[in-house]
Amino acid sequence: MVRLVSLSFAGAVVGSGASSYIHSSNTGSQNSLEQTISQWVQGQVGTRVGDGECSSLLEGAEDVARSAGFTVPKMTRHCYSDSTIYCWSDNEINYEDMQAGDFVQFKGWYERVTTAHGWHSKTADHHSAVVRAPFDGTTLKVWEQNPGAVDEGDYHPYVGTGEIHVFRMGSGGGPSPAPAPAPSPAPSPSPSGGCQDSPSSWANTDGEGCHKYERANFCTKSGGEGSGWRHGNWGSITDWADSQGRTALDACCACGGGAGDVVV
Repeated sequence: MVRLVSLSFAGAVVGSGASSYIHSSNTGSQNSLEQTISQWVQGQVGTRVGDGECSSLLEGAEDVARSAGFTVPKMTRHCYSDSTIYCWSDNEINYEDMQAGDFVQFKGWYERVTTAHGWHSKTADHHSAVVRAPFDGTTLKVWEQNPGAVDEGDYHPYVGTGEIHVFRMGSGGGPSPAPAPAPSPAPSPSPSGGCQDSPSSWANTDGEGCHKYERANFCTKSGGEGSGWRHGNWGSITDWADSQGRTALDACCACGGGAGDVVV
């Protein structure tokens, strides 16, 4: 698997490894997928998307784009040896090429910005966001959530340290023809007492909660590893627990855990 070239901006490191993974494909304007994503995300400002996790905003935008007929790949965590870096497409680009609607992944980011009124610092240790404007040479402008609802955010690559990965969403083509509808699946077991994630705020030490496990098919309702779980990269699903040792299989209804009875 190819990796990013290391680029240094006043201590800001963007990627590491071979340069063939970065593509310069700036067309000077948004492609149709980026337009669909950015218009939807802008309309979510002030609301919480999904479970409020930062990545749920991006996944919500992907779902909207798929519903509109676009082909959008699922996020993966195996394009780097560090599995905490989310890879939102196979086309990682430079700052200069970004357009509103592209996706951004931060890793270990810290910046301290000095203004006429003093200074402020900002961190994004493991964070996902959506580009809201092309890079102006100084400020990386995004939409983001967590903590709080969807809002505008600004980052400054030239005065920060850590990693920022920008992923081009789409190649400029329009939506793909809609496939023939699949047969309706059999109804899921209905809850009697109503299964609830327990604790409801459960998240592993990487910050991923039950909603993420269900959406990404990390697990099965029978308590096993799902089709989205990369066992070869991440090890056993039971290795990923919260600070009290509880795994998704213990806490999440989607993974066979949670609290409440289910009648089949």
